[in-house]
Formats: sequence, C-alpha cells, structure tokens
Amino acid sequence: SQDGGGGGNVDDAAPPIHPVLGESTKPRAVHAVPVDNAPAARIVINEVMYDPDGAADPAAAEWVELYNAGNTPVSLAGWSLTDAASNDTIPSGVIESHGYVVVAASDSFRTNNPGFTGAYVVLGGRIGNSLGNHGDRLILRDASGATTDAISWGTDTSILKPAIVDVPSGHSIERRAAGADHDLASDFVDNLHPSPGGPFVANAARQAPKATSNQPQALPGGQRSLDWLIWAVSGLAAVAFAVAVAWRVAPALSQRMRRQA
Repeated sequence: SQDGGGGGNVDDAAPPIHPVLGESTKPRAVHAVPVDNAPAARIVINEVMYDPDGAADPAAAEWVELYNAGNTPVSLAGWSLTDAASNDTIPSGVIESHGYVVVAASDSFRTNNPGFTGAYVVLGGRIGNSLGNHGDRLILRDASGATTDAISWGTDTSILKPAIVDVPSGHSIERRAAGADHDLASDFVDNLHPSPGGPFVANAARQAPKATSNQPQALPGGQRSLDWLIWAVSGLAAVAFAVAVAWRVAPALSQRMRRQA
C-alpha cells in the first residue's frame, strides 16, 4: 500500500514469518490425503487488497487471496509471492481443492476482517515492499520456482497489457469467477465489497433492500394533486345535478310565464 508502485530495496534479512491457518496460531498439520506439488497445480491469485482504507498502517493491512482451481489439495510450503521489488516465501500450509487461502501482510488482517472464518497465513508485516496503490505486479511461484500466475494493475503493464484497472481505496480487484484465468485484465472486476476467502458476488446483490412501507408513497405534491381531483369531481357532480334540475323545472316555469302574460 504505497503510492510509488512497489519500487525500492529491502533489507537482506527476511522478516520473521508467523504462519496462521484459520483459528490456529501454528502451521496446520500435514494432510493425510494426497497433496499435489506439481508445477502445473492450478493455484491462482484470485483477489488482491492493495490499498486498504482506514487502517493505521495500510501496508500491514494488505492481503492476497489464492484459489485452488484443481481437484487435489496443494501444499504451499516453499511457494512465494513477488511484487515489483521484493519476494516473500509463503509459510507451510495446505490449500484445499476449490478452496481459498488468504496471504495476509500481518496479524491486523484478523482485526480488520472480524467476520472472516477461512484459512489464512501471515507474513512478516509487508507483502513484498508493500503493494503499490496506483500500480504494481504480483507473481506467484511454486516450490520449484515455476510461475503459476502473474498479474499487474494500474500503471504497471509488465504482466498484463492493458493492466487491471486501478480501483479506489478500500476496494479490491477480484476475478469475476473464482479460478477463471485467461491472462486478461478483464478477468478481474472492481469489488466494492472485498470478499477474502470467498467468491466474487456482484455488488448489486450485496446491497440490503431498502425499507418499504405498507402505506402508499406519493411524489412531492401528490396530496395537492389528489385534493384538486376531489374538488374537480365534486364540481362536475354539482353541475350535472343543476342541469338535471333545470331540465325538469324549465318547462313548468315557461308555462307559468305564458299564463301571466
């Protein structure tokens, strides 16, 4: 979460890593089921929060969501995320088939996302050299060093050209469909409501329905319009009554006037 776009040098000494998965404070135990470590494993960068809003330390509040589009669990031991300036090794963990793991810059992820119940791992306080707010790239590599996914956004066109459109602070970039990867910026959307650990849901569907009333709603001036209509109907009724009376009374009145003449 830096304005400059992820450039600069970092210290040679890597920051300490504190892996967390779910509610645990220790790395998750090795799975008893077969685990896929092949370079062809379909793990993608599914969502990125690179410009958190309202955090005391925005860089520490960044996170990246990974998604396993394959049919077997995958060990993340030895995998890495690289931005334009630095590289981070992902702590040991397993990402389930068609499951998610959030790679968080720091423990503040839990505080900033109190409703989150999925699996996550924690780095040493930064993702890379902190992700650029207006442009940067992310490269995901497996334990063998092979690139499994890479994206860029904003002013950085080193991976995708055109790059994913820069989004406002507090929004995330997320794939339209989890795991759908065509190596195109159009794979991603501007997510007004970031959804770590879950698929993208259209923003319109997330909006709570407006409160409704059983009473009819009138536009401004509607009551005046109704009053006018009532008076108009009453006036027409009076005129009709007067015409009917006149039609009956007029002949008799005419005869009387003739007699008097």
